Amino acid sequence: MEAELRIERPKKRRAIDLGYDIPFKCVPEVIQEGFKEQERILAKGNQNIQAHFHVARNCLESCLGDPLCDLLLMLVLTFSSSSATPFVRAKCHEFEAGLRKDPGLFAAALATRMLWFLRPRAFPWEKDDGMVLRIPEMTKKFEHKGVNNRLLREMGWVQVVGKGGRENPHNSDLQLREERELLELRRELLRLRRDPERFIARVFRSEDDVWVERCLGSSETESEGLREKRSRLKFWP
Repeated sequence: MEAELRIERPKKRRAIDLGYDIPFKCVPEVIQEGFKEQERILAKGNQNIQAHFHVARNCLESCLGDPLCDLLLMLVLTFSSSSATPFVRAKCHEFEAGLRKDPGLFAAALATRMLWFLRPRAFPWEKDDGMVLRIPEMTKKFEHKGVNNRLLREMGWVQVVGKGGRENPHNSDLQLREERELLELRRELLRLRRDPERFIARVFRSEDDVWVERCLGSSETESEGLREKRSRLKFWP
């Protein structure tokens, strides 16, 4: 009888917990840690790169409250939560699991590159702005971090403009996706938070459950250390 009662009781719904209220009122911790780590790494290195990240951090803080900034942060938190860093192979149009990169550094780099298209006037495109390194040079620095234009294209953050037939699009081939489309994606993801599998499937544009495991994991498949280092994407009942 007790078993029958348990079956008849409605199951608790699970939902995606990003760790922050939306609209976001602060820059998520994993991104802040990434910027701080970049600052530490570059303390005795190229100060022009350091200055570019400083501009990006200030730009991100200034756009808090913008619905498109909410979407940017939702996507960055989701991608950086994966136990295998997503990447898009040359001449391909789907995400694959790459070698795991430091989630903070990856999140800061991804947010910075997304900001180039959300707030293009905040960054120098043609030549350095004082100490701030221009975008064409920063583009080269980001390639080895796994944050390239193929990734942004498949995320749906940017769209190819003009002829733009290159499999590896240049910055000049891209522009921010139409605002109405991005706002619709934001609304869709907010709705899908109560359906974690569909939320992850929508973000990664894949029905493969492996991305759910990589982003949400389980206590049986990953260590405490790994969970602590990943961005705070989890279920809540």
